Amino acid sequence: MIPRIVDLLKGINFSEQSKGYEVGLTVRFEDRDALSKYGPHPRHQEIVSYL
Repeated sequence: MIPRIVDLLKGINFSEQSKGYEVGLTVRFEDRDALSKYGPHPRHQEIVSYL
């Protein structure tokens, strides 16, 4: 788990207007500092390389 995430929502795109997107992800953080640490976090980078 990545620290300081308040809420995380994900889902499969079912819209016919998807423009090629297959999934959606919304992440809510405690503050801006938490957001700045999210991008380079190893767990996040693991998912980025998978996608």
